[in-house]
Amino acid sequence: MHPEAQPVRALPQRTPLQIQLAVLYALLVRETKTRAGSLRLGYFWAIAEPAVHVIVLSVMFTVLMRNTIPGVSYPMFVLTGIIPFFLFKNVVLRSMAAVQANKGLFNYRQVRPLDALLARAALEILLLLLAAVLLLVLAAWLRFDIGVERPLELVAAALLMSLLGLGVGLCVAVAANLADEVQKIVPMLMQPLYLMSGIFWPIHMIPQKYWHLLLWNPALHGIELTRDAYFSQYQAPAASWEYLGTWVVASLFLGLVLYRRYWPRMVAQ
Repeated sequence: MHPEAQPVRALPQRTPLQIQLAVLYALLVRETKTRAGSLRLGYFWAIAEPAVHVIVLSVMFTVLMRNTIPGVSYPMFVLTGIIPFFLFKNVVLRSMAAVQANKGLFNYRQVRPLDALLARAALEILLLLLAAVLLLVLAAWLRFDIGVERPLELVAAALLMSLLGLGVGLCVAVAANLADEVQKIVPMLMQPLYLMSGIFWPIHMIPQKYWHLLLWNPALHGIELTRDAYFSQYQAPAASWEYLGTWVVASLFLGLVLYRRYWPRMVAQ
């Protein structure tokens, strides 16, 4: 006699959200391994890069800026400028190249260019937040005051700068797949933006008649709001949460509109 056949259990059906989260997790793991293997010290450099900027700028400008910001140590002033700017810049640059780097994966129906971009952005944000924590630990060991005046506002500023990077990154990722020159132009634009975002100088050092020109830059608002939240002695009357939030919403909206229009072309190329 044949043994009774055991009933075959049906595999549980996953919801679209579960599938999407699984794709994003797999891409994040892939990006993590790729980032570590692309350079001999890939993770180390991702964390050390902001530290190098803080150290170099502090050595160069500490004496010059000593009396410019009463009650604020210049290395901490630079740190609170570098981290939010890198949250924006690195997310933009890494997102821009995400589509091209993951072309082969788009043969799978579940994987779309937006998934690759989100995974890259998430990894970049996590690495920079880890770098910020390690630098704060180092600053505490060196006897700097690392107390935060308004933690929730600090988190909000970091979130807005990350989302701004994601929105702009999505826009330039679409543009880069329409015109190869974009991948050369955007890194070039980041250099003057680095100098104009108030990373190593406070805005009150600039004559007030020029503020209206500088304040077109949303990164400057993000950095000023970060410092206003971090230091009790720092004031940022020219910075605006509304202006930065408007840039975030507008860039994400434009990026999603462009992506919806051109994603089939991004996959086909």
